[in-house]
Amino acid sequence: MKRGAVLTLLLWLVVGGVAEPRCAAAQEDAVGDLFDVSVEMAIEKGVTALTAALKAPPDAAHRSAGIALQYPLGMRALMAYALVESGVSVKAPEILQLFSEMEQLPLKNTYSVALYVLALDACWRHGHFEESELRGLRKRLRRSVRWLVASRQKGEGIWGYTPVRSKKRNLHEWVDFSITQFVALALGVGAQRGEAVPSTVWEELLRAYEQQGVPIAEETRIRCEGPGWWDQRGETSKKPDDELVSFEGDGFELRGVAVGWPYRPRWNLPPWNIHRYSYSMVAAATSSLVVVREAMGTKATRSTRRRIDRLIVGGMLTLVRDWGTLGPSRTDTIWRNYFYTIYSLEKALDLGGVETLGGIDWYRSQARVLITDQRDDGSWGRNSRSLAADREFDTVSTAFALLFLGRATKALRVTPVVPVVTFGGSNDDDDAPTKVHVARLGGMVDVREAFARLQKERTRELLDVATEIVGAVPPYQRPYLLDQVAQLRNGSGDAVDRFALQRVEEITGLTGTTDRERLRGWISSYKILHRWGSRRSVAAIPEIGQMLTDASPPLAVVALTTLERIGSLDAVPHLLDALRSPSVKVRARAHRALLALTLEPSTPSVTMEAGPLSAWWTARWHERGSDLRARRQWDGLRQELEQAATPGDRARVRAAIVALGEWVLPKVDAILQRDSFLFDWILVREALTGERRGI
Repeated sequence: MKRGAVLTLLLWLVVGGVAEPRCAAAQEDAVGDLFDVSVEMAIEKGVTALTAALKAPPDAAHRSAGIALQYPLGMRALMAYALVESGVSVKAPEILQLFSEMEQLPLKNTYSVALYVLALDACWRHGHFEESELRGLRKRLRRSVRWLVASRQKGEGIWGYTPVRSKKRNLHEWVDFSITQFVALALGVGAQRGEAVPSTVWEELLRAYEQQGVPIAEETRIRCEGPGWWDQRGETSKKPDDELVSFEGDGFELRGVAVGWPYRPRWNLPPWNIHRYSYSMVAAATSSLVVVREAMGTKATRSTRRRIDRLIVGGMLTLVRDWGTLGPSRTDTIWRNYFYTIYSLEKALDLGGVETLGGIDWYRSQARVLITDQRDDGSWGRNSRSLAADREFDTVSTAFALLFLGRATKALRVTPVVPVVTFGGSNDDDDAPTKVHVARLGGMVDVREAFARLQKERTRELLDVATEIVGAVPPYQRPYLLDQVAQLRNGSGDAVDRFALQRVEEITGLTGTTDRERLRGWISSYKILHRWGSRRSVAAIPEIGQMLTDASPPLAVVALTTLERIGSLDAVPHLLDALRSPSVKVRARAHRALLALTLEPSTPSVTMEAGPLSAWWTARWHERGSDLRARRQWDGLRQELEQAATPGDRARVRAAIVALGEWVLPKVDAILQRDSFLFDWILVREALTGERRGI
């Protein structure tokens, strides 16, 4: 049977043989009625083409083209990012090889480092790792995020190809909003992963977009559909002002003045070479502003959010106004091309929570263009393949096309993708399973759709699918299935009702309960814990400790996992208390969290009885706790001193380092040995020793 026929059959199995109704225009489209299947086939062909490009040996002409040579980290990161987001397993040999090579390359070019962060995040979201592997991922992510923060044009909210040396505006130091878009996305990922991004960075970004944005039309309005950019975490109190956004039914209306952004800021250009706004830079600015709004979070005042929202609305109005300019062109270059532009568009509207923009189904519209424009070998780009620059153009274009099409995974039914489970997007529900591989169907099944069908039809075939879904999802993600599983209960005692009761008891530990309120309370506690863990909320540690005292063992394990994710030594007393639990699973999870937080070199057996295990850890904490806290403070203060912007801030941090005591002196000497002209560290050493060293 041909592959297209197999995909059609799989689609038929899950949707019950009835395709969704399409409008006449869609049915006459060259892509055909099975849009989702067409997209998946295009992704599969694109993956094949990109993998072939990855394995092709670079000849002399290819090396001379310059892109792969100048940006070895960036090219590898872009390919890894696109392949992993397209469903290639993070354990596949080509992905492992790419990340192995990237680990050996220096952090050198801003584009490259930003793409490396995005590739690491994709790997993190789509893979399953041991604790040691996760620590390695976090270490590389942290190092890259810090590099990006330090490489900006300070005070200007913009980045160049390489770290900007001057603190003042400089015509000779190239900076632009294209690079800045990728850095903003990377820093947004870093912030979501718990890495420290100074608030000044977000404030500088906002000022840059305010200063360089230019009104390009009179006030207008458009209607949109989607959840919007203000409700990504369910915080509806952060909705935009009514003057910018009004709500009607399932959609909302944007009102404002269209705004455009240039490729480079005006101050970075000679007076006779002013860049006009471009579609790609409008999309780049819009996505960056959504990231800024999310990153500022509760720290942003209402007036600050209003400033951001006015620019986001202005960018979206321009994206509608100039929609007709989108499309591939033979005059595209590797630096400015359609495929990069639609990647920026997807980021702006997907992060912005916009499904239709001014009546335009933007994703389907451009996906059809890509499917039609794809070459027989699966690649996208120019028609000519004779020049090395064209081959590099094709590689970059194919990667960006795949990243755009990858958004289709939200709409697909059954697709033959390698990973066993895929999870949610970059928000508090990152660990919520969205698609699971079901062997009996030979493809991926949407979790919510499968349980909704089972609730309605209650057949043995669908029950077998649900059983396989629950078995495929790792235990620590199964609580996200509770909403769907609980809805299967109807009190009839039939096979589906019994299945639901058993799964609820296994996941929650609430044995024999039929109390919906109690179950809802358990689910609510789980989601709160997950949110605290995602945000690394140190302030929540006492409340988590209180929850541990009367939580069921499965919820206690979630609470302990949350304490580990927060990563603060303030959690240690609560973990020590958990070691006295009668539950072996709870004791084992507390033991594992203590190992992760304290990096304890000794490893007592977790099979110890509760009393001896608790006594062993309590003694070790009394012995090493003060030293661990001081060393943890040192790591944070060192970073803070290197990033402190004002003399007052630097003086405050220097005093805090001196207060740690003389044990930090060898560390200070090691820093000065590498660079003896670091004035702040000279002052720290003088305060520690009482000796006048000078420069």
